[in-house]
Amino acid sequence: MEFDQNCFASYKGKDSAMGFVNGHIYEVVVEQKKHGCELSAYFDTTNGHDFVREKIPYANEKSLQHFWNFEGGIQ
Repeated sequence: MEFDQNCFASYKGKDSAMGFVNGHIYEVVVEQKKHGCELSAYFDTTNGHDFVREKIPYANEKSLQHFWNFEGGIQ
């Protein structure tokens, strides 16, 4: 996965109040920011519906990877 490009990631955290479900695969974009990362989820591929949540902040790549599984890691 590269920054600023659409990719697929599975959510591996507990089901969240934001609507993320453990094990579901989402189409996401991760932006690298000065003080961490921001994730935007656009589509829940598991259920086949739009899922727009923009600019969810994470302190760093390690915290992002704690909740999300990216094929090939983050580059």
